[in-house]
Amino acid sequence: MSVTTRTAAPEDLMALEAVRVATWKDAYRGVVPDAFLDAMEVTEERVGRQVARLRSGAVQMLVAELSGQPVGLLASGPCRDDDLPGVFELYALYVLPAAWRHGCGTALLQAAGDLSSLWVLAGNTRGRRFYEHHGFTHDGTVKQLDWLGPDPVPELRYTKAT
Repeated sequence: MSVTTRTAAPEDLMALEAVRVATWKDAYRGVVPDAFLDAMEVTEERVGRQVARLRSGAVQMLVAELSGQPVGLLASGPCRDDDLPGVFELYALYVLPAAWRHGCGTALLQAAGDLSSLWVLAGNTRGRRFYEHHGFTHDGTVKQLDWLGPDPVPELRYTKAT
């Protein structure tokens, strides 16, 4: 199976939201509270917000496809961290578990260009290994996500020299 990537269009975003939800439910089980994951669902409201972000140019979104079916997404844009001006940040990279190890994540990263910052959940060892394989390293910056449940979840900033 060969991976293709392309720029996302508004009509892709319902399918890409389904990719995001399915990936979270699998990849983050045991990392974030089960109750949070179990409550996740694809909603028209969230898709509408993503369409607005895409149309505004605030985010670049790419789609990875296998056999013509969307199996992955990448969202990126200007870094949101004040101490990294002029840097482009990977906001999200999700690939359906059935498509893991097929080159989808790598193809999306390559298509995105010069991304040099991202945040990854500390407990996401698979994701951390993937980013490290692609030249990103933890720069020592940590923040606590307090919106995932009763206990904060640590998130690590990874950076890459360009």
